[in-house]
Amino acid sequence: MPSWSQLAADKKQRQQKEIPQDWLITPPPETNLHITNTDVDVLLKKLASAEWSSVAVTTAFYKRAIIAQQLVNLNVNCLTEIFVERALARAAELDEALKKTGKGRRSPPWPPDIPQGSVMYKGFRNNDGLHLLDRKLRGKNAVLVDILEECGAVPFVRTNLPQTVMNTNPYNRSLTSGGSSGGEGALLALKGSPLGVGSDIGGYVLSI
Repeated sequence: MPSWSQLAADKKQRQQKEIPQDWLITPPPETNLHITNTDVDVLLKKLASAEWSSVAVTTAFYKRAIIAQQLVNLNVNCLTEIFVERALARAAELDEALKKTGKGRRSPPWPPDIPQGSVMYKGFRNNDGLHLLDRKLRGKNAVLVDILEECGAVPFVRTNLPQTVMNTNPYNRSLTSGGSSGGEGALLALKGSPLGVGSDIGGYVLSI
């Protein structure tokens, strides 16, 4: 059986290969910054009116999430899964549905969303912060993911639930983001996603 260090190295290598080379840290375009600095309620209106496409919004947040991952990775990962093609394909599907019907699924398209590492997502492993559990691919989504997708959300990364439940705090790297949603909190603090759903027992996401 591979050791935990071998499993971790293999996971890191597979993750790194999924990052497009031209996404490695470079200053994001002004358009992307404008999108990622926009409040969620405004994002919803622009998506619903097709002023901004789901592909454009997903791409903008994806690039910022990749930058956040590389910055926070100086100490600890904030992301565990990166699936660019899958996310952009779903965003394109939502854009096409909006073009044809004037609405996305049950509601206008939502911004990108981030399932935490403890939330089941079809085709990916769940480890709950433990390498021994990082083996079995899930054949279905958690109910939460199905609900979000029905509303038009675009899952685009999975955030880290570290083994010690302590992610690096991007505001102060000598502190943690706190809780099992620490990866999510770090990503939100760096504006790598417009929103997230904390799965901590207390239902919170900390990034301060």
